[in-house]
Amino acid sequence: MKHLIPLLAFSFLIGCDGEKSNVAPSKDSPEKAASEAPSERSLEEAASETKPTEAVSVENPNLRYVIEGDTVTITGCAEDASGELIIAAKIEGKPVTSIGTQAFSECTSLTSIKIPDSVISIGINAFFRCTSLTRITIPDSVTSIGGGAFTACYRLTSITIPDNVTSIGGGAFANCESLSGITIPDGVTSIGAFAFFCCTNLTTVNFLGDAPKILHGRYRTRRGGVQDNAFRESSPTIYREADAKGWGDTFADRPVKLIGEAPSEKPIAATPPAKAGKKFPSSAKELMFGSNPVVTEKDKAFWNAAKKGDLKAIRSLLSEGVNVDIYGDYGCTALFWAAKHNHKDIVQYLLENKAYIDAGAGMGGTPLQVAAYEGNSEVVELLISKGASVKAKSTDGKTVFDSCSEEIAILIRKSVAKRSK
Repeated sequence: MKHLIPLLAFSFLIGCDGEKSNVAPSKDSPEKAASEAPSERSLEEAASETKPTEAVSVENPNLRYVIEGDTVTITGCAEDASGELIIAAKIEGKPVTSIGTQAFSECTSLTSIKIPDSVISIGINAFFRCTSLTRITIPDSVTSIGGGAFTACYRLTSITIPDNVTSIGGGAFANCESLSGITIPDGVTSIGAFAFFCCTNLTTVNFLGDAPKILHGRYRTRRGGVQDNAFRESSPTIYREADAKGWGDTFADRPVKLIGEAPSEKPIAATPPAKAGKKFPSSAKELMFGSNPVVTEKDKAFWNAAKKGDLKAIRSLLSEGVNVDIYGDYGCTALFWAAKHNHKDIVQYLLENKAYIDAGAGMGGTPLQVAAYEGNSEVVELLISKGASVKAKSTDGKTVFDSCSEEIAILIRKSVAKRSK
């Protein structure tokens, strides 16, 4: 049976020196946050009051869930579950809409988790101390990430926060020691206390919108109380959009620069050149300050069709003159979205219509990179067979091998060898 973990906002953090720290994030002013944290006893009592209702087993014997009205919440997972786990979009005919509090807490043998598009919220401590987790797919449908959701996921090297997320809970990524960079969507308006506490390898945080509100808290160690900022014990540089509001020279005690000033924006030799005969940006700097296309409603419909797997709509919109390489934020084209959502037939069709296969190189990532990250093996094989570059780098300087599982890496090497024959 799982140990009960306090649930005020997220449980506790393991300090960078291995020392446990009780955390008491504040919902009020910074001054009020500086007061003494509640005792462990009071935290445990509060947690017991929020204990989820009795769960029952799913067809997948590793999972437990509860049905509330017409929706399903995943409430638990066997701690000895291992390897890759795919959560069903529906259970008993009802959509799975939430990953509940502590649902995967202490599942230390899970290496990969795929969350369905039906889920809109990830609860407090949902993936707390999933120490073997290297890859997780969070769908665009998610709007909130709870406190401590990924605390102590030590091996998580990268994660994509969906565009619809508006809040990131306290300690959400604390102690994610392998995380080197992260992008915060423009819809995020608040970030909880200790959100990136002790992310010792975090060097870059890209904010695509206005400066969000940072909530404050205080944690206690044997050396006494320490006031939080979101990046304590982490040393990233903050990068922001040029026209975003509310920014100064520093943010949560970290230096702030324009995204175009990021070191990774310098020319990258391994980045493929822009597609011959078509203007396409090869860096985020060029995307921001170059001559970009005007995006129409048809263009947006084109991207949405690629996300949903609507091949009929793709064909129709191309016949109406939509540019196959029309791109949005960070150079994301229809090919990128189709690769991300594992729509092989649409990837094939777009390539047949001369879509730029390495679109997004030097920016948010190529179709191959996102397909590999999501574990979409058939799409990965298809893209490589059609000439996708394995050397292309994203904004943070990573290639496809830096963000995929070992299984996918092996598949990529085999596919490249096969292509070379």
